[in-house]
Amino acid sequence: MEPNPREAPLTRGAPGGAELSEREHEILRLVATGASNKQIAQQLVISPNTVKVHLRNIFSKIGAASRTEAALYAMREGLVQIAVVETGDRATPAPTTDNPPAIPPVSSETLSTARVAAPAARGLPRWAGLGGLLIVALVILVVILLTQPKPAAAPLVSLPTRAPQWQSRAEMPTVRSGMAATAYADQAYLMGGEGPTGITGANERYDPASNSWTALANMPAAAADVAGAAIGGLIYVPGGRLVSDEITSTLQVYDPRQDLWEQKAPLPLPLSAYALAVYEGKLYVFGGWTGDAFVNSVFVYDPLSNQWSIHAAMPTARGFSGAALAAGKIFVMGGTAGGAALTVNEAFSPDAEAGGGTAWAAVAPIPSGRAKAGVASVADIVHVVGGDGVTGLQTALEYLPQLDQWKEIESPRTQPWSRMGLVAIGTNLYAFGGLAGQSITGAQWTYQALYTIAVPIIQ
Repeated sequence: MEPNPREAPLTRGAPGGAELSEREHEILRLVATGASNKQIAQQLVISPNTVKVHLRNIFSKIGAASRTEAALYAMREGLVQIAVVETGDRATPAPTTDNPPAIPPVSSETLSTARVAAPAARGLPRWAGLGGLLIVALVILVVILLTQPKPAAAPLVSLPTRAPQWQSRAEMPTVRSGMAATAYADQAYLMGGEGPTGITGANERYDPASNSWTALANMPAAAADVAGAAIGGLIYVPGGRLVSDEITSTLQVYDPRQDLWEQKAPLPLPLSAYALAVYEGKLYVFGGWTGDAFVNSVFVYDPLSNQWSIHAAMPTARGFSGAALAAGKIFVMGGTAGGAALTVNEAFSPDAEAGGGTAWAAVAPIPSGRAKAGVASVADIVHVVGGDGVTGLQTALEYLPQLDQWKEIESPRTQPWSRMGLVAIGTNLYAFGGLAGQSITGAQWTYQALYTIAVPIIQ
């Protein structure tokens, strides 16, 4: 297996010769955008306490006493870059190695005004004196003010005047649908699924930076109608439909750093076509197909204890739905109970359940029923792409939890498209393969979900 360059330690140093780890690098970049600990935790799928520990280590390594000093250090070291902007009829080139993508916003409040990111500042000239310090102070003030959450009532009027475009990227080496797709270390991993010749155990990694694929160790038990999620450096793929057509309860776990698979505690019952999400370092499995019926069960897996627990059941039994974490809740959308595609959208609150409150709430339904759609969250905005049940031309959707509202966005395909893998990496969505009409496709599309505007530092 080729080594993964994203797993190598960073070479950018800190005062005293200490080096920042990959995770510390990610957190410092987000701190520089004005993100809170809770927002950073949601973005990186870790707990707020873990964020605090990382921040203490970062501050110690770089000699910072506050978040403002850390943000200034990030700008000085070039961790925050000028972003690509599209406004009106004028568009800048797509991000490149010399012009990397912008730091992703971490809250849907950013829809009410564009983010501001400072480009690299390699230090002030010695002659700058008081004037240089005033400029730096002004820039810091602008960054802090413009990255603060806006009031909930702010209108959604500050989006670019032209919607972002889907772009075609390198096709999948293994054509398939119904596979597990997840992101880890800014790369996408696709596992299992069903190809033209049947169910496969193929495991492949896609690197957006190089637009290239790498073949990895196959799943021990090939499975389709599965989902995957990364927790603590491991990727978990529960259950699925096997080559024999049997539904399994096996929990297969992949270590991307070692390119090795192992098994953990099995699901309480065999399941496929479930919805999957991660919250506070635990795996949540919603509903699914047992081989005999669609169920409304909710099972939660704790990697630390290697145990499953049963939680408050969904109001609606279904399979082939999608789940995404946004605004501190898990939204389970669409699916089917054996008939037409459902418009159901139900919000699960792990915190409310833990506090003895109501775990589930019905929220704004999908404008039209969808099953087997791709569902993923970018900065607390849930995106729904494709799916069975859509009549007429295909459109993709955005759901804004804070407003409990839906809006249509562009879709890369105008014809039926389902069972794809949808992954969020930074501010982009990546859609892989799936069933296009009656044919399985290996096509890949990417969509820039959010934009960042940069304000330069005058030197």
